[in-house]
Amino acid sequence: MFEISEKRALDPKLVNLLKPNSTYAESYQRLRLSVESSRNRDEGVVVAIASPVKGEGKTLTAINLAAALAQNPAHKVLLIDLNLRPTQNSIKEYLGIQKWRAPGVVENVLGKAIDWDQLAQTMPALNLHFMPSGQQAQSPYEILNSGKMGEMVAEARRRYDFVILDTAAVTLFADTQLISPLVDKFVVLVAAGETSKKQLGDCLNLMPPDKVMGLVINSSKKTGGGDYAV
Repeated sequence: MFEISEKRALDPKLVNLLKPNSTYAESYQRLRLSVESSRNRDEGVVVAIASPVKGEGKTLTAINLAAALAQNPAHKVLLIDLNLRPTQNSIKEYLGIQKWRAPGVVENVLGKAIDWDQLAQTMPALNLHFMPSGQQAQSPYEILNSGKMGEMVAEARRRYDFVILDTAAVTLFADTQLISPLVDKFVVLVAAGETSKKQLGDCLNLMPPDKVMGLVINSSKKTGGGDYAV
C-alpha cells in the first residue's frame, strides 16, 4: 500500500484530484456518466483510453476519469498502466511517484507469483487502486497477446466496478487490436487543432465500431487550452 500525502506532487492538470468542483473537472463528470451508464451487469466494466497518435492526452484523461469515478465512495476503481513502452508522461509521473518501484503488469504476465494486493496498489486517500506497467517489456506484443493477460483482466472485472486502461497509440502499435477482446468500451482522444482527419480515420478503422463509446476532444496549446477534456 502507498499513499500520496503531498498534493503538491500531483500534476496540476489532475483536476479531478485537486479541484473536483472546477469547470474542467465537470467535463470529466460527463465522461464518468457515460462510463457508469455502460455498466449494466454484475461484473465490472473495462474501459480503455486510446488515441490515434502520441501526445493527445489519453494518460491524463485516464487518470482524471478514474478519479471522477472514484469520487463515489461505493465505487471500486482500478487504473492500469497498459502502455508498456517508455513514455515521457506516464501515470507515475503525473502522480509524482516516479521513484516508486513495484511489480506490475509485465511481472504478472511473465508468470511470477504475485499477490493481487501487491500487484494492484491501494491509494486510500484517493479511493483508487493503481496497477503499474512494471518492468520494461522486451516484447509488448507477446505480453498483451498472452493468455495470462486475459486472466488478469478477468480477475480485475471480478474485483472492481470500473477498470480503466491507459494504452499505447492506436496507429503506431498493435496494442489496441490485441486487447480489444478484453475491453468493453474504448474512449478515443483527439487533440483539437492537431489530430488530422486521416489519423482519426485510421484509428477508428483499427477498432471494433461497436466498442467505441465516443470521442473526447482535448483542448491543446494550439487552441489555448491545456490538455483538458472538452
